[in-house]
Amino acid sequence: MAKKRIRIDSNTKRDLYDKFSDYTLDLSKLVFGGVILAGIMG
Repeated sequence: MAKKRIRIDSNTKRDLYDKFSDYTLDLSKLVFGGVILAGIMG
């Protein structure tokens, strides 16, 4: 069975990149806050 290729237009791709960048920024803030909090508690 052959794989189907899905075409994504540029607007959808840009939206996906924006959502992914927001997610990674939030994740990095959580990790950085956890490191700071662990340093204060420890």
